Amino acid sequence: MKELENSSEAAGVSKSVLMENAGAAVAMLVAEKMGYIDLEGGATILCGEKNNAGDGFCAALNINEMGIPVTVILLCGEPATGIAYDRYEQVLNTPGITVFLPHNDISSIFSVLSHSGVIIDAVFGTGFKPERGLPETVRICFDYVKHTTALKIAVDLPSGGDALTGECDVNTFKADYTVTFAFPKTGMGISPLQTLCGEIITADIGVPKSCISKLPIVDDVSPDFKKIFHKRKIDSYKYDFGRVLCIMGSSRMSGAAQKAVKSAFRSGCGLITLASSKEVIDRIGGHIPQSMFYPLSSDKNGFITSAGVPVLLKSGYDVVAVGCGMGVTAETQKVVSDILKSDIPVKIIDADGINALSENIELLKEAKGTICLTPHAAELARLCGVTASEAAADRSLFAAKLAREYGVYVLAKGVPNFIASPDGSIGRLFAGNPALAKGGSGDCLAGILAGIFAGNKKTDATAAEIITGAVALHGLAADIARDKFTEISADSGDVIDSIHLALIKVLKG
Repeated sequence: MKELENSSEAAGVSKSVLMENAGAAVAMLVAEKMGYIDLEGGATILCGEKNNAGDGFCAALNINEMGIPVTVILLCGEPATGIAYDRYEQVLNTPGITVFLPHNDISSIFSVLSHSGVIIDAVFGTGFKPERGLPETVRICFDYVKHTTALKIAVDLPSGGDALTGECDVNTFKADYTVTFAFPKTGMGISPLQTLCGEIITADIGVPKSCISKLPIVDDVSPDFKKIFHKRKIDSYKYDFGRVLCIMGSSRMSGAAQKAVKSAFRSGCGLITLASSKEVIDRIGGHIPQSMFYPLSSDKNGFITSAGVPVLLKSGYDVVAVGCGMGVTAETQKVVSDILKSDIPVKIIDADGINALSENIELLKEAKGTICLTPHAAELARLCGVTASEAAADRSLFAAKLAREYGVYVLAKGVPNFIASPDGSIGRLFAGNPALAKGGSGDCLAGILAGIFAGNKKTDATAAEIITGAVALHGLAADIARDKFTEISADSGDVIDSIHLALIKVLKG
């Protein structure tokens, strides 16, 4: 939103105009609700000190023009920004608007709030971070507002909430309606902030479309299962549904390879070859007899080496998935490099494949085909060269930058999941439950991705649609496992064993 405001000003639409339009949008909602609320006590607008307060002042001016008495309460003192102060001066000079400052008797403020027909929160905007806590005066007023019968409206988002993460101060404003500007903010779709927004109304405040097209905008997406799962012909052949190569596993993490291979088979591919060390293959081969195996040499620590991989990569596979439980060594880094340069059409880089890649991310510029990276927040941080906390705070933005810069698809795993495409588009998808917060869940998802990509080698489904479908199927399988075993007891094996049940459900429509 900061970038949109700045680029709008450069395009001839000033921040002042955007502020006026924002205030008008809030006032319009009040006008729509006038017949349903008692406005004898007027409208009260709680304001902070920055531009969110300016939106509130503009709303006050518009509401006052409707003939409704307006009280503005400055909970953080006088405005600290120029354009907000300009609107504040207009408010001070407008008959019919009363202004209260923090030094006013709190009991008088409570009296105003108790008689108000509508209370509007314009205290903090998108920059607020809950860890710093709400100021005492704001907290006391918000706590009092909870007990009033007034219609409650939040300006842009409820004060006390984090616009990125959805985290909230315990006393965050609880709204009946939130009028948000230009686009809903990411955190507004995540609990607990989601539960405090009430009905969300997205207002067009005049940001030029040319400015919007230059920024990564997050849109909610849903899976089109009918497009990626088709009824199979009676004379179908295993090669119709793709050949998958899985390069993964190590002596310490052989189960990761097993989970990925089994998930890929459950999700629709025709053939799979697991390339791993002889120790891994001997250990798990009996659990996945449907797979073919390609033994790779390994070092003294049980990690695979790159010998033999280049020849394997020329064997006509449709999809390669690499990384699950593989470990990070100079040799596994070379394996990832060889995969990226290969002619295999689809490459899924997961877990230690991502960690190996982060040592030399410029390899992506030499990559061929469709690349899908599947980082969680810490792995995303390594890829982007930032701290884990920075990446976690804005996963969608870092995923989008990574996707655009290197021409790859980035599935930033978490709550919610973000699917960033090379064209800059970002899909947001909520899927699954806390049963996925266990080891092996990522391996399962990597396998599902490989299976669905392979099964769609002859369809017109886009990579973004396939990734969305894979995430949704994984989440649905997790929901089925949770319902059977609880989110405490269900593990990644239960999720894999529920993939077929999830498919039955989605195929029935």
